[in-house]
Amino acid sequence: MSNSHATDDLHTRILEAIQTVRQPRPKQVRPIIVIGAGGIVRAAHLPAYEKAGFPVIGLMDQQSARAAELASQRGIPRTFSSAAEAVRFAPLDAIFDVAVPASQLVHILPQFNNGATILMQKPMGETLEEARIIRDLCRKKGFVAGVNFSLRYSPNNLAVASLANAGLLGEIHDIEVQTSTYTPWHLWTFLATAPRLEILYHSIHYFDLIRSWLGNPQSVLARTLKNPHTANLAATKTIAILDYGNSKRSMGGPGGCSTHHDGRQPRLSHRQAGYRRICRARLQLSSLARRPGRRKQLPGRLHGNYGRSAILRRGISFNIAIALRRCISNHGAGGGTVPIERAPR
Repeated sequence: MSNSHATDDLHTRILEAIQTVRQPRPKQVRPIIVIGAGGIVRAAHLPAYEKAGFPVIGLMDQQSARAAELASQRGIPRTFSSAAEAVRFAPLDAIFDVAVPASQLVHILPQFNNGATILMQKPMGETLEEARIIRDLCRKKGFVAGVNFSLRYSPNNLAVASLANAGLLGEIHDIEVQTSTYTPWHLWTFLATAPRLEILYHSIHYFDLIRSWLGNPQSVLARTLKNPHTANLAATKTIAILDYGNSKRSMGGPGGCSTHHDGRQPRLSHRQAGYRRICRARLQLSSLARRPGRRKQLPGRLHGNYGRSAILRRGISFNIAIALRRCISNHGAGGGTVPIERAPR
C-alpha cells in the first residue's frame, strides 16, 4: 500500500471515529434549582443549561436583589433568599445545583431533604475534615450527589477518547498537562481567606481529566507555591506527579500536572460573560501501538475551543491542543502530520 493510500485510510478512520462523538445527555431532563447567584453561575452554569435545554425553575441567593436581577435576565420564574425556602418549593425530581464557596457546603447540605439530588461545585470542602463531613452527610441523608467535573466531557477530550475507543491510539503510556493562565482571583472575594487555593479551585479539573484516562493513581506527589504577584493569596502554582506504576512514565510532568497562574493581567485577553481570563493549556498523550511488522510514527494534532463549545462550559476561553503519537505498521506510511479540522462555529 502506498504512503498516500495509507494516509488517506488513516484520515478516513479518524474522521469516522470523531463523527461518532456525542455529548452525554440525561435519559430524562429534570428541573434545576440553583443555590448561589455568583460569577460562576452567571457566566457558566446558566448559559450552559440554556444551551443544553435544561430548565432552571428557581434561583437562590442570600442577596435577594442579586438573585432577582439574574433571574430576570435569564427568565427564571422563582427566586429565594434561603436554601430552606428553595427546598420547600422544589418538586421531588428537582436537581439542586449548589454553587457556593466550599466552606459553606457543610452548613447548606443538612437543609436538603433525604434522598435529594445534588450537584456540588468543586471543591468538596476546603479541608480533608470538611470533605469527610460532606461525605458522611451524603451517606446519612441518602443523597444522589456528585461534584462538578466537566473537563473530561470537553469536545476535545471526547474526540480523542473516540479515537482511543476505535483502537487508533494504542496503549497510552504517559499523560502530561501544562497550563499557564491569568486568573482574576479578585472577582471571588472568599478566596482571599482560602487556606488552599490552586489545586482545589483549579487544577482539580486536570487531575480528574487524567483520572478519566488512567483511573486513580497509586499515589500523588505535589508541591504548590505562592506567586509574588498575588502574595495575599494562598499558593497559585502547582507541579504534581501521579504515580501509575512502572508501565506509565511520570517524570517531571508526564503522568502529572503543571499549572502556573500569573498575577499580572495580560495585554490580550478574551472577554466572556462579564469578566476576562486567558488560559493556554496543553494536554499531551503518548501511546504505543504494538503490532507485528515494520513500525513508523505518524504524529497528529487536534485543536479545539473548550470554553465556547462544551455543553457544561466554563466562563473562559480555553484552547487545548492534544498531541497524538502512534506507531504505524504494515502500511508503509512515512512520518507526517494529520490535521483534524473542526467545523466552523
